[in-house]
Amino acid sequence: MDRSIGVITTILLLTSTAAILMSAAPIAGAQDDDTVKVAMFALEGTPYGAWTKNGWKTGLEYAADSGTYEDSEWTAGDRTIETKTYSTYKAPSEIVSDARSAIDDWGADILVGAVLSSTGKKLASVAESRQTPYWLCPAAASSLTEKPTFSKYVFRAGRNSWHDAITAAYIQQEYQPEAETIAFMGEDYIFGQDGIDAAKSAFEDVGLDTVAIEYPPKDTTEFGPYLDRIQNADPDLVFVAWAGATEYKSMYDAMNERGMLEKLVPAVIDYYSMNYLNVATDGLYEGRTGFAYFGHGVTTNEVYEAQLSLYEDYDITPDASLAPTIPDNDVASALGSSNAPELFGGVGFATAQFVVEGVRQAPSIAPDSLIATWEGMTLQTAYGETTIRPEDHQAMRPMFVAETQVDTDSESTMYNALHGYTQETLSKEYVENHIPVNTDYEPISGLDVSIDASTDSGVAPVDVDFDASVSGGVSPYSYEWSLGNGETATGSSAEVTYENANTDGYDVTLEVTDNAGTTGSASATVKVYESAEQQEEEEGGGMSTTVIAAAVVVVVVVVVAAVFLMRSQ
Repeated sequence: MDRSIGVITTILLLTSTAAILMSAAPIAGAQDDDTVKVAMFALEGTPYGAWTKNGWKTGLEYAADSGTYEDSEWTAGDRTIETKTYSTYKAPSEIVSDARSAIDDWGADILVGAVLSSTGKKLASVAESRQTPYWLCPAAASSLTEKPTFSKYVFRAGRNSWHDAITAAYIQQEYQPEAETIAFMGEDYIFGQDGIDAAKSAFEDVGLDTVAIEYPPKDTTEFGPYLDRIQNADPDLVFVAWAGATEYKSMYDAMNERGMLEKLVPAVIDYYSMNYLNVATDGLYEGRTGFAYFGHGVTTNEVYEAQLSLYEDYDITPDASLAPTIPDNDVASALGSSNAPELFGGVGFATAQFVVEGVRQAPSIAPDSLIATWEGMTLQTAYGETTIRPEDHQAMRPMFVAETQVDTDSESTMYNALHGYTQETLSKEYVENHIPVNTDYEPISGLDVSIDASTDSGVAPVDVDFDASVSGGVSPYSYEWSLGNGETATGSSAEVTYENANTDGYDVTLEVTDNAGTTGSASATVKVYESAEQQEEEEGGGMSTTVIAAAVVVVVVVVVAAVFLMRSQ
């Protein structure tokens, strides 16, 4: 979620889902099924890294069976989760080196993190090459879960560019229907590019015409020339996708100088940015209705309340280091002492929930076993019901239409500070219907097991050959046969001779386990009779061949006699 300071904008019985064939490349990681090592990549030394990490660690305490925010080990079911943090506040080549080392040397089974989408792309590449699951957190560029970048090893519990775009377009339809044209500005970088691509598509789908697009360099602080060209195009609305505190403030000031703020597509972003800008513009950010993703007053369910409670227990104040720069002492004091989880805290918390639940449920911690377990998983997060869409591993979750107001509740942790209040919720189903799947990936299927038998009945002794038919899962498979007469077998086929009659049938069961620990089973029944006559009676509806033959003779005799009498008369 790159928006550091504000993007404005068979019969089978399955014990779990299985995985598709693994490639022949070696798998790195701990390979100890009782211990799962998770490498967390955070933008250490920055508020944004802290926001994510605080959400992640409180999420681990919330979701795990034991372990606290202050620990480095947690338990989930029969497994132990160990974590280690690596900083991404360094050169890209060093980040890549750290990720490889985390897997190859420390034995990481799962990677988590990346505030910046560019960092997320690099970590995704390492995850693919090392066949190691990776949860983007909070990097939001949509292309990271789309082709050609998409990898089956990459997941995301937060939103991507499309979530913002479709919610903003919905607001335009419902709240600003008179708008006909729109202009876009995004940083010339993966997050801005993806944000504008998604927004342009979403707004054009609801009937707006695009009149200008500008991509200033990421380190731009002079926005005048770009905004002037947009202003000359005279759009009704302006959508901006930008990440970065200093640049965003400069851009906002430049828009304010040109009288363009009223055209800005609003967003309920992080508390710090909203409060800083609201003070700096004498209240222009207050009373705005915009798209929202997470925040106090926006996400209001039991999971959010649990997260807030943990922040209060550990006295986590996400904006304590930033608040003093707000040019209003009362607002700075209010925000600096607030325990409300900041913007990236939501995705950190949700990611921890999915990681822990996957570790708890997976038959094994082999990569494909974890992947199979996460695909389609649904959990209650602070956003509401959240599902990992199997086709692209992107979270499908509600989005929100919210209005910014100063909190007047003296009991609130955000008292005297500006934040969002939800006015309308876009359901998970609405979101999923409006966010396209842009991959060719086929989700992992379950193990499909069946039994082919040479016969299902006979007169004792009966020789039967059984063959297993298995698809899906991760080869090679192991087979365990129970042949119903006390005998067992292994392998993909089995042979047995049933010496004794058993008209109830010998119950044959087969359990198959794939290389990821997923199991599937199938069954068959073979009936054995004492004689051919008994078999005919049982399988022919209760009459033997002799009885049937006698009945036929009687019918024939009666018919012949009747014909003879008719002719005689």
